[in-house]
Amino acid sequence: MADESQDLKRKAIHSTAWYGLNRFVTQFVSWAITLVLARILVPSDYGLFAMAVAVIQANITARDAQAGHQSSRPADQKRATPAKTIPMLSRKIKRRMSLGFIFLILSNWIE
Repeated sequence: MADESQDLKRKAIHSTAWYGLNRFVTQFVSWAITLVLARILVPSDYGLFAMAVAVIQANITARDAQAGHQSSRPADQKRATPAKTIPMLSRKIKRRMSLGFIFLILSNWIE
């Protein structure tokens, strides 16, 4: 029992370290790209880029919240079958294409 507890503790520390490293590297790369683009782009183009990044980050946050919700489901409902997965992916693709089209139209309207 103590062996399992130590193993679980080691796995938790290891996972936390990898997650922290992943977040750090992702944030660093994001800031580096932002700084480079801030120097290259004119202010109006940078504003458009900032709006796109805000939408992408909101999408990622919603996805992460949804993943947490799905992990709390009972074990019998966690099974992903093609009958469940394909329609879900289809809805996600349609939703993202719709958002992309809306932002394309809005970007032309704003300018």
